[in-house]
Amino acid sequence: MREKDKEYGVLVDPEDPADIGRGLQQLLCKVQKWEYFAQAGQQRVQQKYTWEAAAVGYLVVLEEMVSSGKTRPREEFYRFQVLRGQHC
Repeated sequence: MREKDKEYGVLVDPEDPADIGRGLQQLLCKVQKWEYFAQAGQQRVQQKYTWEAAAVGYLVVLEEMVSSGKTRPREEFYRFQVLRGQHC
Protein backbone atom coordinates (compact mmCIF):
# COMPACT_ATOMS: atom_id res chain seq x y z
CA MET A 1 0.00 0.00 0.00
CA ARG A 2 1.46 3.34 -1.07
CA GLU A 3 0.67 6.99 -0.73
CA LYS A 4 2.95 9.31 -2.66
CA ASP A 5 6.47 8.07 -1.88
CA LYS A 6 5.70 6.25 1.39
CA GLU A 7 4.77 2.60 1.72
CA TYR A 8 2.38 1.55 4.51
CA GLY A 9 1.84 -2.15 4.07
CA VAL A 10 1.66 -5.18 1.84
CA LEU A 11 -1.34 -5.46 -0.47
CA VAL A 12 -2.82 -8.90 -0.96
CA ASP A 13 -5.88 -10.36 -2.64
CA PRO A 14 -8.22 -11.02 0.31
CA GLU A 15 -9.83 -13.91 -1.55
CA ASP A 16 -6.56 -15.69 -2.38
CA PRO A 17 -5.16 -17.67 0.58
CA ALA A 18 -1.82 -18.18 -1.21
CA ASP A 19 -1.45 -14.42 -1.74
CA ILE A 20 -2.32 -13.74 1.90
CA GLY A 21 0.32 -16.29 2.88
CA ARG A 22 2.93 -14.58 0.69
CA GLY A 23 2.09 -11.22 2.24
CA LEU A 24 2.40 -12.58 5.76
CA GLN A 25 5.62 -14.34 4.91
CA GLN A 26 7.11 -11.09 3.60
CA LEU A 27 6.49 -9.43 6.95
CA LEU A 28 7.12 -12.31 9.33
CA CYS A 29 10.48 -13.14 7.76
CA LYS A 30 11.71 -9.54 7.77
CA VAL A 31 11.45 -8.06 11.26
CA GLN A 32 12.67 -4.61 10.19
CA LYS A 33 9.99 -4.43 7.50
CA TRP A 34 7.33 -5.51 10.03
CA GLU A 35 8.44 -2.85 12.51
CA TYR A 36 8.56 -0.17 9.81
CA PHE A 37 5.03 -0.95 8.59
CA ALA A 38 3.69 -1.15 12.15
CA GLN A 39 5.07 2.30 12.97
CA ALA A 40 4.17 3.88 9.61
CA GLY A 41 0.64 2.48 9.77
CA GLN A 42 0.07 3.76 13.28
CA GLN A 43 1.33 7.23 12.32
CA ARG A 44 -0.92 7.27 9.26
CA VAL A 45 -3.98 6.36 11.31
CA GLN A 46 -3.19 9.08 13.85
CA GLN A 47 -2.68 11.67 11.09
CA LYS A 48 -5.66 10.83 8.90
CA TYR A 49 -8.30 8.88 10.78
CA THR A 50 -8.91 10.66 14.07
CA TRP A 51 -11.71 13.08 14.97
CA GLU A 52 -9.11 15.84 15.17
CA ALA A 53 -7.88 15.11 11.63
CA ALA A 54 -11.47 15.05 10.34
CA ALA A 55 -12.20 18.39 12.03
CA VAL A 56 -9.09 19.96 10.52
CA GLY A 57 -10.14 18.69 7.09
CA TYR A 58 -13.58 20.25 7.45
CA LEU A 59 -12.09 23.54 8.62
CA VAL A 60 -9.80 23.66 5.59
CA VAL A 61 -12.75 23.16 3.25
CA LEU A 62 -14.82 25.78 5.07
CA GLU A 63 -11.95 28.29 4.98
CA GLU A 64 -11.52 27.71 1.23
CA MET A 65 -15.23 28.23 0.67
CA VAL A 66 -15.39 31.43 2.71
CA SER A 67 -12.24 32.91 1.22
CA SER A 68 -13.19 32.11 -2.39
CA GLY A 69 -16.47 34.02 -2.23
CA LYS A 70 -17.94 31.63 -4.80
CA THR A 71 -21.21 29.87 -4.32
CA ARG A 72 -21.43 26.14 -4.84
CA PRO A 73 -24.36 23.95 -5.75
CA ARG A 74 -26.15 22.39 -2.80
CA GLU A 75 -25.47 18.90 -4.19
CA GLU A 76 -21.75 19.40 -3.71
CA PHE A 77 -22.25 19.67 0.05
CA TYR A 78 -24.39 16.56 0.15
CA ARG A 79 -22.45 14.53 -2.38
CA PHE A 80 -22.37 11.40 -0.26
CA GLN A 81 -26.15 11.38 0.12
CA VAL A 82 -26.60 12.26 -3.56
CA LEU A 83 -24.32 9.39 -4.60
CA ARG A 84 -26.48 7.02 -2.59
CA GLY A 85 -29.65 8.45 -4.13
CA GLN A 86 -30.69 10.27 -0.97
CA HIS A 87 -31.62 13.91 -1.18
CA CYS A 88 -32.24 16.45 1.55
